[in-house]
Amino acid sequence: DALPHFRHREAVFILDRAHAVVAEEPQGRFSEAPQAAVALVDEVISSGRPRLSQLVLGDRGAVIHELVPIRDWRGEVVGVAGGTFRPERRDFERMLRNLRAGGTGFAEVVDSEGRIVASTEPGRAGEKSECSRRFGLLAAEKRTLSGRCADCHADEGVPLRPKELLTFTAIGAAPWAVVVRQDAAEALPLQ
Repeated sequence: DALPHFRHREAVFILDRAHAVVAEEPQGRFSEAPQAAVALVDEVISSGRPRLSQLVLGDRGAVIHELVPIRDWRGEVVGVAGGTFRPERRDFERMLRNLRAGGTGFAEVVDSEGRIVASTEPGRAGEKSECSRRFGLLAAEKRTLSGRCADCHADEGVPLRPKELLTFTAIGAAPWAVVVRQDAAEALPLQ
């Protein structure tokens, strides 16, 4: 009965400290509890802080896990409540459209592995960014960066994209970042 109240979630679940599923909705043949995110569940249990996962690729598509600690009356963490959602159902692309600039600009949300969670460019969500290694490090370290896109390509051995300017900023509450790119000639036309 709880699932309709979580309209953007594919599933909701409660896990105990041993990762056993205490409750899950919807119930079915396959559990939506985060089997691939056991380390993240352990982190929520040990830190007592909520967490969002990276983009988790599975047999039924890409999902994100939202996890929050459950505490007993003494304040001790006794389990984890969570939800699973598909990024394409959260309207990230619509929000990112407000960051696009000009005809060549595009915006993306990337996780700390450099995988594209959402993009204004069709077909890029779920793919690894060309700059996945660098973006992943920057997102994990919660750093920001603005500059020419080509500055890191030689170091990373990545094929050079047309000269672009980019701005990269980490998102504080998630292992993600927002990246905005635009052709340098369009962004800074010569007089």
